[in-house]
Amino acid sequence: MATSNHPFQARLEQLAPDAVIRLNEACPRLVREYVSFAREGDEGIAESLLKQKRQETFASKSHIFRRQPSKRAFSNHEIHAVIEQLVRTDGSLGVLDYLLTKSNDAKLEKHLFKQQQQQHVTKSDIGSLLIWAARMQHPSMVYLLSLHSDETGLNEALDVVVSGRHMECTKTLLQNGGDPNFCQQAFLAAVARGDTPLVELLLSAEKRIAASCLDQALPSAVAAGRFGLVSALLKSGADGNVPGALESAVRARSRDIVVAFILADHPPSKTSLDRAVEVAFDEIESGSDLQRTLIEIILCGGANGEAVPKILFKAVERNDEKLVSLLVTYGASVTYNSAEAIIHAIKMGNTNLLASLFSARIDGQYASHILTMLPKIASSIPPSKQLAIISTLVERGACGYALHPCLVDAVQRNYYTIAEYLVQKHASVDYDNAEALRCAVSSVSLPLFELLLKGCPSKESLELCFPLLEAVPSKPRLIMAGRLLAAGAKGIEVENALIKAVMSDFTMEKMPLIYEFVRHGIDVNVHGGKCFRESAAAGDIDALKLLLKGVPSPASLAQGIIPALNLPNSDLRFAILDLLVSAGARGPPVDEGLLYVINDKPVDIPLLQLLLDKGIADVNANNGKSIELATKQGNSDLLQLLLSHNPSHTSLNTAFRIALNLQDCSLQYDICHGLLAAGIKGETLDSGLITAQRQPWSHPSLMELLLKFGANVNFKNGAVVRKAIKNSDDKQLKILVSNAPSTDTLGVALDALLKTNTSTKNQMAAILLDAGRGRMPKIISKFLAEAVRLKSDTSLVKLILGFGASINDEHGQALALSIETCSFDIMTILLEHGVANESLETGFTSAWALQGAERYQYTSRILQAGYDGPHIHRALVETVKEPVVDTETLKLLLNHGASVHCSNNLPLLHAAMSMDAATLKLLLEAVSDRGAINDIFSQMTSAGNTWLSPTGLLVIKQLLENGASGEVIDSALAVSVESFGIIADATDAVDLFIRFGANADYDNGRALNIAVAKNSPVLVRRLLGSVESTVNLSTAFSTILSSNLPEDTTLELIEIFTQIPGGIPDLNSYMYDEDGTQQEPVTFAALRKWPRGTKILEALLKADILVDQTIPYVIESKEGYEQVSLLLWALLQPQQKISPYVIDCLLRNGANPNFQSTGSHQTPLLVATMERTPDMVQTLIQHGADVSICDIYGRTPLLYASKRGQVATLRHLLNANPGVDDGSIHEAARELHADAVKLLLDYGHDPNFPSMAHDGRSALGELCLNAAADSATSFGKLRQTIDILVAGKAELISDRGRKPLLMHALDNPTGRTNVTKALLAGGLWRRVNDEKNLYSQDGFVFSPTMYLAKGLQNSSKEYVPDLLHILKANGCKDVFYKQEGPQPPDMVGAPQDILEEERRRKARERRLEEQEEEHQLALKREMEVAEQQNLVMKKTHTLRIQQDREVAENRDAATANSAALQLRLEATAAAQRQVVADQQRHADLQQQRALNQIRLEATKEEGRLQIEFQKTSAAIQQNVFDGRVQAESRRLKELETANERQYKRDTELLSRQERAMASRKAMMADARGFALPAINEPQRRIGQGDLSPD
Repeated sequence: MATSNHPFQARLEQLAPDAVIRLNEACPRLVREYVSFAREGDEGIAESLLKQKRQETFASKSHIFRRQPSKRAFSNHEIHAVIEQLVRTDGSLGVLDYLLTKSNDAKLEKHLFKQQQQQHVTKSDIGSLLIWAARMQHPSMVYLLSLHSDETGLNEALDVVVSGRHMECTKTLLQNGGDPNFCQQAFLAAVARGDTPLVELLLSAEKRIAASCLDQALPSAVAAGRFGLVSALLKSGADGNVPGALESAVRARSRDIVVAFILADHPPSKTSLDRAVEVAFDEIESGSDLQRTLIEIILCGGANGEAVPKILFKAVERNDEKLVSLLVTYGASVTYNSAEAIIHAIKMGNTNLLASLFSARIDGQYASHILTMLPKIASSIPPSKQLAIISTLVERGACGYALHPCLVDAVQRNYYTIAEYLVQKHASVDYDNAEALRCAVSSVSLPLFELLLKGCPSKESLELCFPLLEAVPSKPRLIMAGRLLAAGAKGIEVENALIKAVMSDFTMEKMPLIYEFVRHGIDVNVHGGKCFRESAAAGDIDALKLLLKGVPSPASLAQGIIPALNLPNSDLRFAILDLLVSAGARGPPVDEGLLYVINDKPVDIPLLQLLLDKGIADVNANNGKSIELATKQGNSDLLQLLLSHNPSHTSLNTAFRIALNLQDCSLQYDICHGLLAAGIKGETLDSGLITAQRQPWSHPSLMELLLKFGANVNFKNGAVVRKAIKNSDDKQLKILVSNAPSTDTLGVALDALLKTNTSTKNQMAAILLDAGRGRMPKIISKFLAEAVRLKSDTSLVKLILGFGASINDEHGQALALSIETCSFDIMTILLEHGVANESLETGFTSAWALQGAERYQYTSRILQAGYDGPHIHRALVETVKEPVVDTETLKLLLNHGASVHCSNNLPLLHAAMSMDAATLKLLLEAVSDRGAINDIFSQMTSAGNTWLSPTGLLVIKQLLENGASGEVIDSALAVSVESFGIIADATDAVDLFIRFGANADYDNGRALNIAVAKNSPVLVRRLLGSVESTVNLSTAFSTILSSNLPEDTTLELIEIFTQIPGGIPDLNSYMYDEDGTQQEPVTFAALRKWPRGTKILEALLKADILVDQTIPYVIESKEGYEQVSLLLWALLQPQQKISPYVIDCLLRNGANPNFQSTGSHQTPLLVATMERTPDMVQTLIQHGADVSICDIYGRTPLLYASKRGQVATLRHLLNANPGVDDGSIHEAARELHADAVKLLLDYGHDPNFPSMAHDGRSALGELCLNAAADSATSFGKLRQTIDILVAGKAELISDRGRKPLLMHALDNPTGRTNVTKALLAGGLWRRVNDEKNLYSQDGFVFSPTMYLAKGLQNSSKEYVPDLLHILKANGCKDVFYKQEGPQPPDMVGAPQDILEEERRRKARERRLEEQEEEHQLALKREMEVAEQQNLVMKKTHTLRIQQDREVAENRDAATANSAALQLRLEATAAAQRQVVADQQRHADLQQQRALNQIRLEATKEEGRLQIEFQKTSAAIQQNVFDGRVQAESRRLKELETANERQYKRDTELLSRQERAMASRKAMMADARGFALPAINEPQRRIGQGDLSPD
């Protein structure tokens, strides 16, 4: 056990010195001992025994198998038999030792397996002998046999001797390798019976007992109470955390065993320690020394779980001061469960317990919590002790919210000292709505009140105190109020207090208080001026004057107006009102006071004048209520006074309406006159005029007065004028009209006049018309129309016309109304006054709306008046559309200029469409535009086929006779042709149109095309006579081919067309559709329709149609449409579609074999080379085809033939002497056409020609890169082609190309393997490592193998291994280097100059790296120095902290010593008390035996002794208390001194660290200037100073 390292080693030695000493004793291990038993002559004895044994064996055999005894070496079995004999007969130990040694050295069979097996058997047999010897308890024999026994024998023998408790044999077996784990049950039994020597012997074996067995044995050892057993088990590795073991030791009250558990290598866990400490507290005698000792030992072991603070609380409950001090000393948490231990100690009032508890660490949170609980639990504690507790908690960190309840409690209990302390510590006076301050006010405690005010309470807190001041006597109330106000009290409660002071009935008390409020700036306007309202209502001028010293607002001052007016004393009322308005009282209350004065009887004019002048009372308030009241009263003087103070229009208007309703007309006139003079105007004045007219009691001159002041007669659309008309009062009307009525008013009046039926209508009309003369022509004209509508008499109409009424107003509305009302006389009068044409048009419309004879009568009268407008034409259309046409009306309209051309000739069209020949004849006589006839004709023929009838043809003939001509009859001819064979009258129509000159060329020969499509040669012959356009002839000819006609009919039609002179040649020109698309020539159409026949084609070509006409055609999609000839087009068609005979026909008829398309430049020969047979190619060449013509890509027919590999075609082309070196051989080589390649070489093609069509590659390069040689069958063709090229002098190595041929072969996307093998086999293998086979890219040079290894090939990477194998097999070397600059790491095969340059570059880099490395090493050394210095500083700081910890531990030890001293003093006192008690008993016995004389002396002696005892006890208690106080004082002073020293050291250390860091940064700022110190130069270690406690 490593007990010396335990942190509480010293204390444990004090508590259990014997246990610690025994635990520190070493436990030696058993070692093997060698003892020899050999003696002189043992060897001979052994040999003789062996021979004897062999002889006995020989003698025991049957005579059949008996032989002479063998002289060979003794076998292992023979030796073992002798060994067994010696063991069982307790023979010589020396002989046995010799035989055992000889048994090990015996030579056995050579076979290894047999040898091992025999050895195993021998050891097993020796093990059995060992077990027998163990049972016989023969130590020496056990020793010899154990040296040669197997492990099983050893272990079984060990179990035997341990069970028999044979110590010497047990030791021997353990020394020679016996395993004690084999006898665990015996071991556990030994532990259970307390056999310490045997257990220690087993534990000292070289092989350790299993930990599980030790753990199992530990509880039994504890139960046995044997310290030696427990310590031995724990030293051997038993786990001290075995469940229940430590608790059992505690229950057994064995402090030594508990210490052994604590100092074990595997000590108990925290949980076990917690359970043990609970057992010690609960089951050991409470308050005993043993209990405290056991608990202290467990605490030394590290018990610090929840059980420790729980025990602390229970100790506090038991009032066990010593145990509490012990637990606190060992770090028991005093704050557990919300510091319940401290709280309970406070409740008990035990200061000694509190002193112990407060010596522990308490953080601010728990200190605050305890402090918050203090008012509830410390009620029985004196104030001085409470102060001590509070100060202690505050020093431990209690602050903030925790101080506040204590302050409230201190104030409530009137503890001034505590309250003063808390205020100094910033306890909040505002806490709990300033409960402390309110308590001070309620208790009228001025000292506390002054103290709390020093705590700077908030304004809200100060405010809360004012309601409490009511119950305070007047003198302190004034003082408190002044202090509160001076401290800044504000708010509603302060204002309420001011109001209550104002309302107070005690004048002597309230005046100073009001003065204080005002002096400290309290708002006197509170509650909307309630102070002024109450003071005014009470008539308190003094209070009012004090309030006015504040800053009253006009509104607040005004609140006193009404209460002041209610005062009965007029002088007092006037005085108070004067004060208020002079101070600035304004607003609605002043205005309300004005009404109050006016309503008073009699009216107090001076007071009213005061309110108006000083109070600036508003006479317009409440909508001029004051003026309204004066008007109702009829008080002119009062009204004049009010009107002199700026009345508003609203006020005046309200009063004016009241004045108009006054029943006294004189008073009405006077009041109205005054109000009018004050400024009545506008709508009120105008409505007053209406009111005055309506009321019968109005003053006669009132209306004239109103008109004089500007009353408007136009108000409400001239209501007064209309009223005068309604009353038929022409005199009043004349007065009103004389005041400039508006035209609108006059107009309304005229309308009203028409609705009256009075004899004075004409007179009033004359008045109104005269008033509006020249101003309202529109209204007069409207008046005329209205009079006509109402069928007024002609005199009124003439009167209106006399005043300038216009008949043409509103487009002749009056005229129209006269017609609509059938007033012919009035219409006649109106027509006599210069009617405009527009008005006549309106009249015509109205007249035409009539029916029968009335329409003819009125219409003829309007037409006679000169109307000739457009409505006549519409009337003509309506007449024609009638089911039965009125001929007279039709003639009337035509005679007065009605046009038959109106509405796009609608009359003519309707008559023609309805087949009304008679009406059409009348209308045609009036036609002035002959073009209209064509329109009618066109619309009639385009509206269906109904006109193809006898009646329709009659109308058509009328139209033709009246001039129908041009395209309309041409179109009709086409329609007739379309109906040919369908409608019977269509033939007559065709003849009729041809007779009247119809042209068949209309619409691109539409009629002729239709005739052709109808397969009617007869109709075609009729129409050809009227065809003049050759284009139409060509179109019709094309229609022959585009129509699905039989071949015979087609030939007949072609012959008909060929009979027309000049008709067919026009077909050679290009024709286009309406959308601009070129029409297909007839030859192309013929070939499309008959691609394998030549009859139609021969007929067309014989008709002189051009053979080389072109059409747009798409040969290649990227070129789009391009022009191709008929021959080229025929060759471009799919195979077998166009017959070779057709091609031959075209060539015979002169087709151009060298025609080139406009886009891709394709020729017939090029196409034939790609698509046709060699015979077709030969035919084209025979007809002059040029074999050297190229397409747009420069490709010749020879190139295309080479690509296809057609040798026959190639021969035809080559015999025509084409150009050489056009890339043909490249195409043939790529496609592996060996015969074609050979043929081209024979005709002079160069295989090394760099064809630009193939990116400058040679024929062999093109083959290597693009040949599709991925199959096994293609390899032969590949070899053949390459061999032919090489034989034709193709270069295998050349420096002209960008890439070597071998690289091209590697890039081949499909046949890279076959091409590479064929190329190498073709002769390249000989020069595979030539420099020309190297490839360079981005400055790097690659051989073919490295080209593959670097993944530069364009082919798939999966074939790279095969290609590398092929190249390596052909001797290709790896070459990879960079032409300039640093070489790659995997450079290989570089030239010598490159290698030399690379060596020079690497040497240069190494030099630079070495320099950089040296620089970095220098920097690293500097960093290490800095880190070492920092480490020294940290170690220094750690040492100081450890030193301080030791000081604290010494201090704690001193405290413990002090506690021990206290215990000794208490024991001494107890002993003295016991002595005194013994003396007392002795005195009592003496007293009983003494005589009566001696009893008195004994009594005196007893008294004396008692006094001495009390003195002694008091002295002892005083000494104990003084010692405790001195010890606590010393501890506090030492703690303060240590803290101060630590603070100084930390400050100095931080300053040194800062200086060191600044120095280090300065040293490392410039790396180049850095220099290491000399080797022998001592370095100053930063931060290493004096490590002494001071």
